[in-house]
Amino acid sequence: DDEIAELVAEHTRSGRVRLWGYADNPGAIYAGSDVFVFPTWEEGGPQVTYEAAGCGLPVITTPMGAARLVEHERTGLVVAPGSPGQLATAIRRLADDIEARHAYGAAARAAASAVTYERVGADRARLVRQVLRARREGL
Repeated sequence: DDEIAELVAEHTRSGRVRLWGYADNPGAIYAGSDVFVFPTWEEGGPQVTYEAAGCGLPVITTPMGAARLVEHERTGLVVAPGSPGQLATAIRRLADDIEARHAYGAAARAAASAVTYERVGADRARLVRQVLRARREGL
């Protein structure tokens, strides 16, 4: 969309925005960032969102697989998929509002800290046991 392209071009020239591709050490990129923007159409449970939140970044995304992590106006901002105007507004808001950016980032870090491999594994194992139990009982 032209609005987003213009916004990115303007801030890229000023050094305020960087577009990253693949990185061997994403932690260093997160550490040098203020906001994580992930305007996806659909993701099951995007690891990058959990990583960014775990590094204390507020997340701007769409309602998708990480929706349980990204709460609108608590851990970040949620915009409609395919809505460049909403995305641009959200980016501007967190670029301009340092206090909200820091508050959302702290809340994102706290929320992400509860999502560990051990906890996710235990939750999935519990779900499998429930399904197997239901099948045995003919439910």
